[in-house]
Amino acid sequence: MPGLQYQIATWAKFMSFMEVLFWQAGVTRASSPGKIMIEHLIYGNMTTSYLPRKFAEHVSSKNPLDRNIALYVKHALRRVTTTVLGSIIASATSITDVLQIFRAEMDKRHIHDLWVMDRITQERSRITFKQKWLYMIHHEMMLAALGIFAALGGIVVLAFIGYQLSLVFRGVTTNESFKWDDLDYDIRKGQLRMPRELYDFNHGRREEDRSTTPTKGNTTATRRKGRKVNEKSHDRERDDYVSVKSIAQIRNIYHGGPWANLMDILFPSPLNM
Repeated sequence: MPGLQYQIATWAKFMSFMEVLFWQAGVTRASSPGKIMIEHLIYGNMTTSYLPRKFAEHVSSKNPLDRNIALYVKHALRRVTTTVLGSIIASATSITDVLQIFRAEMDKRHIHDLWVMDRITQERSRITFKQKWLYMIHHEMMLAALGIFAALGGIVVLAFIGYQLSLVFRGVTTNESFKWDDLDYDIRKGQLRMPRELYDFNHGRREEDRSTTPTKGNTTATRRKGRKVNEKSHDRERDDYVSVKSIAQIRNIYHGGPWANLMDILFPSPLNM
């Protein structure tokens, strides 16, 4: 518990520093919408004891605000990683502690030396492993409830980690996964078409490399002879688009492969702002 209180206090101090930093920065709106222009920075007598050495150096040297934002993002990512790993370790440690307490109580009460009598046959036998734990759970309900809670917490954390790893191996984020599901639904319904130029560009093919493909004029003359003018224009428009039949035809430019994605998460590239 003292370690948790220290983590909360450190995070609160860091967030208070960021609040002071942004509130003391003179910010004015630029002419173009959606952009912010930093007019001047006023650090004043702001203390730097809240932060690690890197943050203190950047604050004392009065670097631009974007550099501090980059450092804040890095610090936040480290905190998230530490929190997730800490949750896994805490869950495993809690379960281990509860099991050790149960074993200590078993040794104290000499549960291993107990005999069990069958009420029907009146036969005596050594207590089994299952009966030991049922006996302890019945007599130590609070401790058993704590162990069950820790086990459920560990299962939830492991399930969350497994889901996040599946997203990493697929090369998508949590928000993007829903978008890809919607895209897959449209493809299965046959409602998605892509401009041919964009399709060829995404798959590494260029227009001049397709020398075997006939020109649009010849294709229109041979395949649409005798049709109406509106039908010709409609078919010509259809030739300019590619019907997407499978989600595999859509290229995810952020997907570098399972191993590359995992390495990028564990060892992220530096932020260049």
